[in-house]
Amino acid sequence: MNLKFTKMHGAGNDFVALDGRETDVPWRDSAAMARIGARRTGIGCEGFLVLLPAEEPGTAFRLVFLNPDGSAAELCGNGTRCAALYGLRRGFAKTAAFRIATGAGIVEAEVLREDPADGLVRLRLQPASAPVRRTVEVLGVGAVEGHISDFGASALHGVLPPALCATPLSEGGNTRGKPPAERGVAPQGPGGVLRAKPMTAENGDALAVKCVCVDSGVPHAVAFVPDADAVDVRGLGRTLRWHSAFTPAGTNVDFVQRTGPAALRMRTYERGVEDESGACGTGAVAAAVAAAEEFADMEFPVRIRVTSGDELVVDPREAAGPLLTGPACEVFRGELPETTFSNH
Repeated sequence: MNLKFTKMHGAGNDFVALDGRETDVPWRDSAAMARIGARRTGIGCEGFLVLLPAEEPGTAFRLVFLNPDGSAAELCGNGTRCAALYGLRRGFAKTAAFRIATGAGIVEAEVLREDPADGLVRLRLQPASAPVRRTVEVLGVGAVEGHISDFGASALHGVLPPALCATPLSEGGNTRGKPPAERGVAPQGPGGVLRAKPMTAENGDALAVKCVCVDSGVPHAVAFVPDADAVDVRGLGRTLRWHSAFTPAGTNVDFVQRTGPAALRMRTYERGVEDESGACGTGAVAAAVAAAEEFADMEFPVRIRVTSGDELVVDPREAAGPLLTGPACEVFRGELPETTFSNH
């Protein structure tokens, strides 16, 4: 039997949405879901949105979020916005404002614009954890050992040597990944963000990354940097994501640059995707919470520009939970033959 699906994206974060009321959805089979999620041989996605009939009173549906390898995650902010639009259009919800049961608690959703090609959804997530400042030290990109310590109210900046700025996201005219001097970014001296001496495990020059840890439904480590485009998100992000300091669950890693009184630029290495993602909704919430901790003059709501070029709007000030507003779009619908994901 063919698997019916809808391909969606929220600010460039792409998902496969599935109606769990249909008996042919193999969402409990992680191997089958991994085959469906494969970029080259399946549909390809950064996550699955499985909508199931509501179990909790007052909710429109239960949302199960799966990583592209079929493993489960508690929450995905961009995915939940897409699920809200999908759920309204598929009849799970009867009105534009409703509640969704997720692995991270109840999320309130409001579909502000139902246009499938240009939807807009606002979420109220559960309150984020109190931010905790930490310093993580590593001996080299790819290393997973090191140590972590709390630190005081000193300036919060990731310490990133030029050697870590060598993995461009795309080629051509994009300057991302070029040395700072070629991009108009002045290297800083001791106590700054860019060190002149390349860091290697052999010379023992440890890399210290100061970050703010926030749980916004899933764990995030937020590092403020002067130039987000200069960061090797894949290399340094992977190192921090698997660092022993964050075991056993690991962490998402967000590199954030303040670009205005109420504006941030964010790039995220996403746990589960295991790469830089186009956007991260829970990361945007974590970045806003961390910015409120770091900058006394930060204005809210804050606009956060993500890797895809889209903007997410976050207001973390309300006690009932942070507000996250951003796009949700249907890309296409299709059917996948069972032979694509069956192991028979």
